[in-house]
Amino acid sequence: MNESLPIWDIHSEIADTLAVQNRLVLTAPTGSGKSTQVPQMILDDVLCGGGKVVVLQPRRVAARSLARRVAWERSAKLGGEVGYQVRFENHTGPETKIEFITEGVLLRRLQDDPHLANVGAVLFDEFHERNLMSDLALGLVKKLQCIERTDLKIIVMSATIQTGPIARYLGQADDDPCRVLASDGRTFPVEIRFGQYHNRNPVTEQAAETVITAPQQQASGPGDVRQGAVLNAGRGSEKQVQKANDRTASGTPQTRGLRHLKVAEDQSTSSLDRPWSSAQSTLK
Repeated sequence: MNESLPIWDIHSEIADTLAVQNRLVLTAPTGSGKSTQVPQMILDDVLCGGGKVVVLQPRRVAARSLARRVAWERSAKLGGEVGYQVRFENHTGPETKIEFITEGVLLRRLQDDPHLANVGAVLFDEFHERNLMSDLALGLVKKLQCIERTDLKIIVMSATIQTGPIARYLGQADDDPCRVLASDGRTFPVEIRFGQYHNRNPVTEQAAETVITAPQQQASGPGDVRQGAVLNAGRGSEKQVQKANDRTASGTPQTRGLRHLKVAEDQSTSSLDRPWSSAQSTLK
């Protein structure tokens, strides 16, 4: 586990809350460590290894990458203590304690195993990207908890969701919402530099070229490790950036100091303004 991440500042509050309550809403900025650290906190300090932690992810790529990261942090083999299951892929086993899955997999599991046997906690991660399946999954898990599995923990996590409505939905009554915890993020200084001339090349090519030139201009010394992100500008951007990454891996000592450039897609903005009230009828 990486206890240097900001989410660890509220570790004791998370454990204490889930010791007396079975529902929690957690909001934490991107990069605070909630997706990788909270499942481990719950397994080690709340369930004490006595049940499985199921973490719902809105996308398959996130389930895969998070499972690999958590497995690496725990020095475990993927598919052993930590695994993931998405459509057509199942990297779990009898010993799996932390499992990253998509909403569709959980809905199918609820059909085959309505009681969610051996599951001690269900985490709904990135819930601001909610859709029909995630809303239905939350409603079914809440119903299961109310009727049969009063010991089951439900944790809803997000970086941007409005906590009031979801806290009231998970509360015992409208005037008694469930506990909401917030973690501070971590900020870093940002310097903006503009090109010295008008570049008519495609944006993808400009981004790839920046990967090469930026370390030479900015590197503070040998071994300086840098990492960047570029907003996906359309078709071809991933290939262009991959070419640049390949060039930095075999380039000059300055370019070898750059770890890699990631292609980011602004997938969450479409869900930020989606009103929570539009789904409450489905959840109820």
